[in-house]
Amino acid sequence: MGKIVGLIPARMESTRFPGKPIIDIYGVPMVVRVFNQAKKCAFLDEVYICTDSEIIAQTAKEHHCKVILTTSNPQNGTERCAEALELLNDTFDYIINIQGDEPNIAPQQIEQICKLLAEEKYEIVTLGIEIKDKQDFTKNNIVKAILDKNDFAIDFERNIDLADTKKILKHIGIYGFKTAILKSIVKMKPTTNEIIKSLEQMRWLDNGIEIKVGITNFESIAIDLPDDIQKLKKYY
Repeated sequence: MGKIVGLIPARMESTRFPGKPIIDIYGVPMVVRVFNQAKKCAFLDEVYICTDSEIIAQTAKEHHCKVILTTSNPQNGTERCAEALELLNDTFDYIINIQGDEPNIAPQQIEQICKLLAEEKYEIVTLGIEIKDKQDFTKNNIVKAILDKNDFAIDFERNIDLADTKKILKHIGIYGFKTAILKSIVKMKPTTNEIIKSLEQMRWLDNGIEIKVGITNFESIAIDLPDDIQKLKKYY
């Protein structure tokens, strides 16, 4: 399958929820919960939290999590993963970018990404899940992936017309990359679509790079605002 590293980018300066990575999730800092969930995936050879924050790094170390301290230069999670990869004194065939604000991410989701990459047909893979609540189609904080008949992404949107007949899934923001493509995409300039939609994956599509979307039945809960923590109560 090749050597795979799971990277969890984390930063303190969230616009809507400052300090989010170290917020207490029923007794454990959120980014630590993500790390512990990722460690349950047997396909990952290593897992690291990647951050430019000494506070996050210290919190992670106190909970026995591996950390890579990056610069503050990265503008998004993908760029932070690429920088962390350069700092690692190791060689990996694949990189899994795991969202640091999904404390109940299922190890099966990470496993699915790893298996898709192992097929050697895809350079970038991600996940999507069926949208069950029609109100989610028009919620800007829920990104939707529009797929072709072969489950490749043709677009990503925040607000979807319910009359649209295309195959549309709720996007789950975990990404798997071949090492070479990760190093390549972070050198590309932001595109108009990326800037307008505030979605970094539009840069990849705009540059003609295919994104394979695996369909999952596991839906993790993203913590965007403090009130979202209550959604996790049933898990702990």
